[in-house]
Amino acid sequence: MPWGLISKPQGTFANHGCAIASKAEVSTFGNGFGWGDSTRASPNPLCLKVDGNPSVLWPDSLLVLLSCGGCSSLRANHFVDAQGRESMGTKNNVTEFVLFGLFQSRELQHVCFVVFSLFHMLTVLGNLMVIITINASKTLRAPMYFFLSHLSFADMCYPSATTPKMIADTFVERKTISFNGCMTQLFSAHFFGGTEIFLLTAMAYDRYVAICRPLHYVTIMDRRKCGLLAGASWVAGFFHSILQTLLTVQLPFCGPNEIDNFFCDVHPLLKLACADTYVVGLIVVANSGILSLVCFIILIVSYVVILLNLRSQSSEGRRKALSTCGSHIVTVILVLVPPMFMYIRPSTTLAADKLVILFNIVMPPLLNPLIYTLRNNEVKNAMRKVFRVKGNSGEK
Repeated sequence: MPWGLISKPQGTFANHGCAIASKAEVSTFGNGFGWGDSTRASPNPLCLKVDGNPSVLWPDSLLVLLSCGGCSSLRANHFVDAQGRESMGTKNNVTEFVLFGLFQSRELQHVCFVVFSLFHMLTVLGNLMVIITINASKTLRAPMYFFLSHLSFADMCYPSATTPKMIADTFVERKTISFNGCMTQLFSAHFFGGTEIFLLTAMAYDRYVAICRPLHYVTIMDRRKCGLLAGASWVAGFFHSILQTLLTVQLPFCGPNEIDNFFCDVHPLLKLACADTYVVGLIVVANSGILSLVCFIILIVSYVVILLNLRSQSSEGRRKALSTCGSHIVTVILVLVPPMFMYIRPSTTLAADKLVILFNIVMPPLLNPLIYTLRNNEVKNAMRKVFRVKGNSGEK
């Protein structure tokens, strides 16, 4: 089992004129966690290179070796001085992260630039058209369209947190992002992604009331209730994201800074942290994975109840309700299945993670305007009227 070196985090490897020691000269302590004496008495600091990573052992310190189960790099800065006083040097030495991106091939990166630039442009324009149509049309005043405008705004912002950076990185050899930029990206992605999930839950409740309690629909889903549900979705998305971000930003990053992804996500960052992230990983599973699973179950159950209640509707009512619920169910699957795959397991990274999260970031926001408009005559007619009027006004 490899060992990660933990030593006093002062100075750099090259600036101390120190004696060089090989890994074999470092005493080890068997399995688990142990303390030991300095391996060499010297007035100069002892420079060690463990698994290719330079570290400095100062003469008045004790060396700590931590069994880290497959690590190959510096994991923490934990030392005690000669008097036995324990100290933590868990300050961040990392000021930026290096992103590996989607592909290493230059040809594939050029293809990614063209494809994802087109996708992002269509996503922004499509969702912007839905927002403009709903707010400009006098016929789209039902609660469902109120929630749809919020969903379109979240869908427009969600990929904008990560996709422009990914597109810009296709032009550079070394893809870097600052520490603050990384944390901002993490917060933004989870904020808009989480809000999207909560808005879908609010929309399912709206459909349930409309179909299962039609006589009380206007009373239950009044403007105030809709505003509260939409506001609660954004607040819940904020708290979900801020918890994820605070858990990550307080971790020490003192060694490797390479992320095998195209943006800063929580699992790759936990993998780089110079600390035990077991508890943080469990919280991430609960905050993202279990939350996605619970929302998915609630949504599927609600649509099953809705479909069962359709038996008492007229054929025209059933057709209209099935069309609406069908588009909602497709969106629920596209939005919630990838996060469940990504976050319901412990803090580990898989080879498929990049493609799964890419699908989740790019495809639902791109397809939602099509899903909610192509099968909805009210939205299509309103869109024709709005943009025809605007076009005629521009001509005048």
